[in-house]
Amino acid sequence: MPAAVMAPGPAQPKLPVLLPGSPEIAIMIAGLGYDPAQSLQAATALPASVSFAVSPFGGYLNETEAYARANGHELILMLPMQALLARAPAGQNQALFNWSLNRVPHVTGVTDAIGPAMGGGFMQDADARNWLLGNIASHGLYYIEGDMSAAGFGIISHRVADVVIDPVNDPKDEAGQLARLISIAKTNHSALGVVLSATPDSLTMLANWTATLGGTGIALVPASALVNPPLPMSTSSLP
Repeated sequence: MPAAVMAPGPAQPKLPVLLPGSPEIAIMIAGLGYDPAQSLQAATALPASVSFAVSPFGGYLNETEAYARANGHELILMLPMQALLARAPAGQNQALFNWSLNRVPHVTGVTDAIGPAMGGGFMQDADARNWLLGNIASHGLYYIEGDMSAAGFGIISHRVADVVIDPVNDPKDEAGQLARLISIAKTNHSALGVVLSATPDSLTMLANWTATLGGTGIALVPASALVNPPLPMSTSSLP
């Protein structure tokens, strides 16, 4: 793998300072780590508050991490959920979890959002889900669920996406989904948007959108700022 190359230092977009208590929006860009040009564009064009989810299978992890850290973006591990099996032999899932975390070590959280594919059947199995969440919590990490209808994460600091934006399969709807994200934030005081498989055009649109966000009275924050704490007494349920 090529050595990491630090990103050049263009001026990042500056967001206005809003009053405390303003509604908040977080954006997580999923699917990074495969294309160094994509990672560089995301790191330098987007405000530092935008979070990056990185796949352990990416061939340019050093570059992606260097660009992200040089420009202030937090990193989140995209766990390969499709490779986890609810009834796998002892140690198989643990080995994959450990390998993934070693590949992307400087992360603040874990997510199941990998392109258009989410966690699927593994997270629907209560025992398997609790095992995974226990592992994540034991490393001091939070969990972000990309399936907007999912539940059952109270034993760990977590957040479920409010809006999932897919520029590849539905490029014409990105603006509409971002408008929906603002509406949710104003109603619920916060909203998390997950962008799957971002394209150069979608990153440009997102950068332009974040530049106008302050005019709506909404603050842009990292995904970690919107995670919900574990439910009371839930930590006793961890494996």
